[in-house]
Amino acid sequence: MRHHLSLACQVMIISLLILCGCTGAPPPAKFPPLRPDDVAKQVMANLDGDSNGLLTTKELKPVPALLGSVSVIDNDGTPGISEAELKARVARYLDSRAALIAVECWVTVKGNPAAGVTVNFEPESFMSDMIQPASGVTGNDGAALIVAQGETFGAQPGFYKVRLSWPDESGRERLPEKFNTQTVLGEEVATDAPRMAGPVKYNLP
Repeated sequence: MRHHLSLACQVMIISLLILCGCTGAPPPAKFPPLRPDDVAKQVMANLDGDSNGLLTTKELKPVPALLGSVSVIDNDGTPGISEAELKARVARYLDSRAALIAVECWVTVKGNPAAGVTVNFEPESFMSDMIQPASGVTGNDGAALIVAQGETFGAQPGFYKVRLSWPDESGRERLPEKFNTQTVLGEEVATDAPRMAGPVKYNLP
């Protein structure tokens, strides 16, 4: 009888092998050229509509990845996110020294695993010249491993828009625009990002 490891088990085993240097793989991935000060300044310039130096929940709405990480970015307890807090958040990526982070996504449609969904992690505009796009395709269990362009495992730390594509046999997109061309989805990839503690789940209607 053949035994099959779950995708989660495969992720864990690969991670351990990489950490132990047991794979015979190429040298560790090069850390992306992150510039915390530039990221913070550009985010404020793009989103701080009232120029008060603080980003509210409403102002963060165009960038779902930032909105979803308010709890780990806002570290002073005051309403809104400041430029200093944004800079500190990206600087923390540098401190972690994690060039690639394991990302697993689960996609279901009407409660059922969706096979053949392409999951694209597209760097937000304020990081597009620092980190690489990443993607994966779901299997029959609805799970996909997200891998950065030019890499064999993991995504680079940063903020991404997420676009899901699930064409039918004729090539027609089956998912609404709000999940792809006009996406409302986004993720922060980081070792301590709120949604990176386990599989990132997209439960679509």
